[in-house]
Amino acid sequence: MKKIFLLLLLSLAGLLVVVFLYFSSRQGQEIKNGFTRSFQKTPLKQLNEIDLRFPNYYISGITRGHVFVGNHKATLHGVMLSADFSDSLQLNIPNFVNDTTIDVRAIKVEVDSPNVYYLERMGPSYVQSSISFEHTKRITLGAIKFDRVKVISKNSIIIRSYQSGKRVLQKIIVYPTLKRSAVFNLTDELNTDFAIDGFMAYNQVKGRLFYTNYYSNQFVCLDTNLNLMYTARTIDTNRIAKIKVSEIRRKKTKEKLMSAPPLQVNKKGCTDGNWLYVQSLLPSDGESFTEFKSYTVIDVYDVNDGKYHHSFKVPNYKDQKMSDFSVSDNRLFALYEHHLLSYQCRFDGF
Repeated sequence: MKKIFLLLLLSLAGLLVVVFLYFSSRQGQEIKNGFTRSFQKTPLKQLNEIDLRFPNYYISGITRGHVFVGNHKATLHGVMLSADFSDSLQLNIPNFVNDTTIDVRAIKVEVDSPNVYYLERMGPSYVQSSISFEHTKRITLGAIKFDRVKVISKNSIIIRSYQSGKRVLQKIIVYPTLKRSAVFNLTDELNTDFAIDGFMAYNQVKGRLFYTNYYSNQFVCLDTNLNLMYTARTIDTNRIAKIKVSEIRRKKTKEKLMSAPPLQVNKKGCTDGNWLYVQSLLPSDGESFTEFKSYTVIDVYDVNDGKYHHSFKVPNYKDQKMSDFSVSDNRLFALYEHHLLSYQCRFDGF
């Protein structure tokens, strides 16, 4: 009996050694995803950093002199910091906090100084104020439901919503009269709800809105009236979203859910000047597992035609990948847990 037990232990030990050697060898291997990147030769130069002390922040706006952060959990809390982080100001809670018709858990904040926009998707409601919160204007959106929203001016927003059972982008005029305006139908190769999930980025100077898919390499460029200017592709090869969907029957309805974890291609992005910045989750040919885990890749595209220009690496901070980022005037602001860092990102060599 002891001999059998010993043989089993030796067999198990041998198997563990084989598994360990296999995964150890995989760590240094290059990943083949069928595309290559042109990396910026000069690494990002770190400028400043600040400890925000609490997690769950996101970047809600940037101006030439300030950066603003909101908080996913404490949704009515915000911080305004000088661009070099030497000064900071806790933004006061606006006077609609006691309004029971507003679900504070569903609020997203966007700042375009001196204007502050509170967008609540459950009511839904649109609230416009200023950093001093002396004047607050609230507009109840009524039947205008949305799950994504982007402010494009004091008088209009772009929402993502459902129309006739399909996901669309829609322009909403909020002032002086609330009304629906232009509509853009979101589509891709699969043309399913999950496949066309994605994020918006708005370039105020160019007057262009970008919608980038999470699970495939498609993005579109629209004008402020949602006219299609062009459709483009990120540099990876995932033209069709790798998604498995199952249909679940309930008492009187049918519901479609993802039946397996999807392959996410793009995570988030922003746009500034002539560039669209997209955070990619896929390593290119030549990037090893170990190397790719030590930084975040940002791929850069020309806003005029959507063509790929170059990529750069945002290093991890204290073994953490960045959770959010934005770019303004050759400065990149990156959030890591509860730290905010700024980098200089001049493009001077590839």
